[in-house]
Amino acid sequence: MALISRLLCAGVLSGLAACGPLGQGATSSTLKTVAESILSGEAAANAQPAPQPALTRAAIEAADADLLLVSLVSRGSVDLLSPVSTRPGAVTWISSDGVSVSLRDGMVVATRASGFDLMGADTDAARRSLTTGGGSHSRRYDVLTGLDQIETDTYQCDMAFDKAETITIVERDFATRKFRETCENDRVNFTNLYWVTSNGQIVQTRQFVSIGLGYLVYQRL
Repeated sequence: MALISRLLCAGVLSGLAACGPLGQGATSSTLKTVAESILSGEAAANAQPAPQPALTRAAIEAADADLLLVSLVSRGSVDLLSPVSTRPGAVTWISSDGVSVSLRDGMVVATRASGFDLMGADTDAARRSLTTGGGSHSRRYDVLTGLDQIETDTYQCDMAFDKAETITIVERDFATRKFRETCENDRVNFTNLYWVTSNGQIVQTRQFVSIGLGYLVYQRL
């Protein structure tokens, strides 16, 4: 994890995020505000994340790995992750402290080392609804409970186009289509948000992980 350690601890991103586990590290109030604005999903276009002074496009492009800016908003955390492994259909991203997030086509399918982790998720139907511009589908989540047991939850969901929106992610503008996915069962309801480019890439998103963790927000840098 030398890349992340250099970026977070050696001063390239000094003041952006502290060197601590995702969900526990101290963060700047600016980045916390950024994460909260994405979480709300109702902010006006001018409330989109603004370029951060310590995180530049030049620094991102000079890095020797792809980077993902991730927040667990309920814990006030922001951290940088880099890819550690790739298997068919899924990429696992990891922080300098070993906390990881696995994505399949941009959708969260697992987390590790955060507590109340998502052990696995079936996102194929959700991705089809997103790709086709909307639709109804079901989701299944396998979640680690506080008793260290795996509990399975199933949700009925609807995906719908919200609006076209240009967002800025660290000095780069992205023309996107924003989608809203609403899901519920007899105990829980949540809303996921996706900002998708013309080639189908999710560059910014808010996704529900578990009752214990709440929402995960990420930006592709």
